[in-house]
Amino acid sequence: MAINKTKLKTLTRLSDRGFDTHKKILAIDMRAARNHGLDDDIGGIIDLQDAIKAHREIAYLCDGSDAKPALKEGQHV
Repeated sequence: MAINKTKLKTLTRLSDRGFDTHKKILAIDMRAARNHGLDDDIGGIIDLQDAIKAHREIAYLCDGSDAKPALKEGQHV
């Protein structure tokens, strides 16, 4: 599985503008995004923030997901 180039570009733009840690990325709000010229990346920033909160940064960058375990007979969700 390859890294999603669009998501990598968003991450690169964030890093270039000083947002280079989880804490800084999580602190970005829409006003900060606009003030830093990141208007076109707002959707990607929100998705990245969600991935960071869920500890799934690699899955975010690679468009990956984990297989869900199969339920045993008689188990309920």
